[in-house]
Amino acid sequence: MKILLWTMLISVMLSAASFGQELPEYWKNYLPGKIADIRADMKKAAGHGETFIFITDLHVPNNSFMSPLVIREVMDQTGIDQVIMDGDYMTAHGTAASGLEVMEKYVSMFPFTDPIIVRGNHDTNYQGKERIPDIDFVSLVRKYSKKSFTNGDNMYFVWDNKKARIRHIFLDTGDENTIFVEKEQLDYLKRQIKSALKGWHVVL
Repeated sequence: MKILLWTMLISVMLSAASFGQELPEYWKNYLPGKIADIRADMKKAAGHGETFIFITDLHVPNNSFMSPLVIREVMDQTGIDQVIMDGDYMTAHGTAASGLEVMEKYVSMFPFTDPIIVRGNHDTNYQGKERIPDIDFVSLVRKYSKKSFTNGDNMYFVWDNKKARIRHIFLDTGDENTIFVEKEQLDYLKRQIKSALKGWHVVL
């Protein structure tokens, strides 16, 4: 069993552009070449491993809402069927209500897939009464993702891609609103690595 940290055969990192109903001309001119590159890499992989689109650090509203349209185009053209959102959806120093509002506006734009949605360290850095409770964050995510937060009330969880024999372990970097991952999560990580089936890969 090999442990791969933030590494897969193919991952596509896309940042947001400006909001609109269709791709702007500059994306239409740029995207076909990138899609061709992705297809070439997938061909080299010859079905080994897995493919997914990886999104991180949107910091809405500093970035905006074009990326779902770009992502859908990439998925349609390549056959990639998984999106992983790695957190930091909202901009700091707002209110809990505004943070959840902009996050929901973004994640609701992915009805064409079942994204995996993870909490980032900047998704809880509101102070005092404006800190977003775990239960509110999880409740929002579960409206749009069946694969996320499947470990009871905990903010860390596992998703197994049985076809590719890959275990994904998602930890919570917003744990207790600190920059640290607490011991309880590390113990969970250890158990999930040890319990992975023989011949599987583990991605953290």
